[in-house]
Amino acid sequence: MPSKVRYVGSQLKCLVLASSLALLSFGASAAGAGRLDAHFGRANDGTPDGVASFSLGAGNDRGTAVALQKDGKIVVVGHTTSTGKTSNIAVARLTPAGVLDKSFGADGGQDGTPDGVVSLDLGDSSDQAVAVVVQADGKIVLAGNSKAKSSNIVLARLTAAGQLDKTFGADGGKDGTPDGVVSVSLGEGDDVAAGLALQKDGKIVVVGDRVNGDSTDMVVLRVLAN
Repeated sequence: MPSKVRYVGSQLKCLVLASSLALLSFGASAAGAGRLDAHFGRANDGTPDGVASFSLGAGNDRGTAVALQKDGKIVVVGHTTSTGKTSNIAVARLTPAGVLDKSFGADGGQDGTPDGVVSLDLGDSSDQAVAVVVQADGKIVLAGNSKAKSSNIVLARLTAAGQLDKTFGADGGKDGTPDGVVSVSLGEGDDVAAGLALQKDGKIVVVGDRVNGDSTDMVVLRVLAN
């Protein structure tokens, strides 16, 4: 499971992302190394203190990657699947205390998720995010996959408030996705993203693989920041 390390005061904390959109925070001070951080995720969600868990509906929800903002807020990406339907990309932001940041993606639940969570529906495909980074300006970049007949690599960028950044991938929907999202097809087979990083100049690097005949090839993509 991916993990991130954060400092709170003089103590070192380790955040571990679990499935079903749950976050665990462990203390790493000499007195509490490896124990759940009881100051994190203190809510009546059926999990012990030190764990934040939230449900996005009747279907299956899964977290796959986590990143930290400079202000200590926690960004989690994954996907949510309604019962018997395709999956949508899910992006959640938590406060340093482990509760949903309701200033993020605040739409009163219009996208089917609570404030603090953004759901991205890219059409009839099954969509999921697998990696996330936070830019220096607070914008959130995620990489994932969108599969209908075959899988394409997708990139999306959100503003710090949780709205699609429509200056990113702005093509009026020519690639089948809304502005703010980029879809990349490398052929007729499945193309899959696995990781994401930012260069110092802001360019976005994605790693994954593509089907090439009877085998898969490693691929590395670089995308302009603007």
